Order: sequence, then C-alpha cells, then structure tokens
Amino acid sequence: MAGVDDGSCAELRRILRSLMAAGGDVYVRVAETGDRHPSEYLHALLAREGLLAGETGAAELRARLRTPPHEDVLAALTEIVAEDDAFGTPSPWCRAQAQPALERLFSVMGPEARWWSNVRVDDGRIDGWEPVTSRAVDHVVIGRNDETTVVFVRTGAAERAALA
Repeated sequence: MAGVDDGSCAELRRILRSLMAAGGDVYVRVAETGDRHPSEYLHALLAREGLLAGETGAAELRARLRTPPHEDVLAALTEIVAEDDAFGTPSPWCRAQAQPALERLFSVMGPEARWWSNVRVDDGRIDGWEPVTSRAVDHVVIGRNDETTVVFVRTGAAERAALA
C-alpha cells in the first residue's frame, strides 16, 4: 500500500511542481493522508510559512473550514492559482495553465475525495471567506482522499493583527 500512496503524492507533486516553486503568496502542501484532520495539515503549513495569526490552533482553523460543493471547489482553486484581483499580487499561473492542471488534480484525487475551504462562492466567484491567517486576505482549499492530502493557500500581502 505504501507504493500506492507514494504514487499519488508523487503524481500530485508533479502536476503542481511549477505552482509549488512559484513562491510569492501561494502555498501548497502535498502529503500522504494520515489519521489527522485536514485542518492539522493546514496548521502545519501556516506555521511553517509564518502565517498563523497569534496562537491560532488547528481546532480554530477546523471551525473556519466548510465542505463546499464540487463546483465551488473548482471555482475557488481557479481563483487561488490564476486570479490577481483579490490579492494584489501576480498569479503564478494563467487560466490556460490552471485548467488542465486542475482537471488532472481532480482526476488523481478521484470522485471519493473530500474537500474543505474557508471561502464562499457565488455565481462561480469567491464572494467571502473566514480568515485563517495573519494576512488581510486568505483563501484555502484542502482536498483529501484515502492516499493524499493537498492544501492550497493564497494570501494577500497586507498583514492582519489577529483572527476576527
């Protein structure tokens, strides 16, 4: 079974390599799925990148995540990786790059994947979010199947003092 897990993680890392290397305000973590809640993977990524607001714990992050419909996940991910408007910083990918990569991501994750996000989507666009970082703007999408957990975080440049 370890070989299967390694394959799924490796495939997602390959798909997301250029996004993971882009730097800036987009953060991605791909990990083998363990017995931790997805909010714990998010907490670890935010702590590693210095983006936690104060003493925010995984339980607080968990309370700010919801389970969106599949079409909202795609809309949120597309904005995270290919939109500049909300963030005030250049996107690492254009929509033409994002579309095939996100389609492949969904294919590898499979129909059994579960998704969490801190954003609300209306008419295909993000229209609000529950803050999870020390930044003024942050959008998070986490996907998980039996083998792999993938965390996407996009932040704006401006700092925020603490979670509201």
